[in-house]
Amino acid sequence: MLKKKLSSFLRIPIFIPTLQNRPAISGADGVGRDSAPKGQEKHEPLRLIARVGSILMFISAFFISLLGSSRIYCNDAEMQKQELVPVYRLWNEKTKDHMVTASLEEKDRLQNSLKWNYEGKEGYIYKTQQPNTAPLNRYYNGTTKDHYCTSNEEFKKAAFKSGYHYETTLGYIYKIQQPNTVPFYQFYSEVRQDHFITSDADFFKFARQFGGYENKGIEGYIVEKSRSKEKLK
Repeated sequence: MLKKKLSSFLRIPIFIPTLQNRPAISGADGVGRDSAPKGQEKHEPLRLIARVGSILMFISAFFISLLGSSRIYCNDAEMQKQELVPVYRLWNEKTKDHMVTASLEEKDRLQNSLKWNYEGKEGYIYKTQQPNTAPLNRYYNGTTKDHYCTSNEEFKKAAFKSGYHYETTLGYIYKIQQPNTVPFYQFYSEVRQDHFITSDADFFKFARQFGGYENKGIEGYIVEKSRSKEKLK
């Protein structure tokens, strides 16, 4: 059973030595004797230790692989212990506006207003400043009805001239990719006058067809969502 589990998990054939009695041969006197040459009986304890060691080695590899393959970022409760919060994405059909928020309260309030549709969870960002992170600020343009999230601090100075006003800092994202992070892509549709930020790499496939969105680059990197969570719509 262990051999079968190890093989299926590690995707490699596993050989686990078995302890079997060697066949006996009969001597001239008709008495069964061990097939091993005379004098090797003293090495049997070493062989036994080697075989047991091999078994323990494969068992250790099994559990190490099991721990290594499990997702560290498993749920929101565990994330909060690491100062991480989810990023939620919403869509307003009437104003043709995408927005993201790291506030569950804001997400629920907008969703319950029936004006905003919840599209899914993008990933996780830090609540407080961490090494190699930058603030992810959200702005709003009341004329074009457009929410815009960016980690570009220079835009904060030019936001008012562009018709945007600062709303909030959602959290902090990495500027350089780290383990367990994914790119946070920035798109913009001139037709809809809508900024759209997402970690969904599949959006590249239909960005132009879906509202004429153009890729504007990567804003930063966010902690990837657990694969066990819902897939983005």
